[in-house]
Amino acid sequence: MYEARRESDGEVVIAKVFDVADPAIEARAEHEFQLLHRVDVEGAVRALALERAGDQLVLLLARVPGVNLEQYADGKPLALPEFLRIAIALARTLA
Repeated sequence: MYEARRESDGEVVIAKVFDVADPAIEARAEHEFQLLHRVDVEGAVRALALERAGDQLVLLLARVPGVNLEQYADGKPLALPEFLRIAIALARTLA
């Protein structure tokens, strides 16, 4: 995945790139786009577009501000109270 700036409007997006040499991967990318595109939940990433670029499909996702969990944990285990706080917030988002 890459952070990119969309040429059409300058919006910062996340680009998830799929190599579509295998038809199963192309189907998976299409399926992922359709699922994310239908989800309208606060806190869930929004799929903006699925575009072909040569032999690749690029799934453009809305960039959600914040820090990813790996960076946040800095490679160390989270303390139990912090882990539970994050887990509960994720469960509420997905419920």
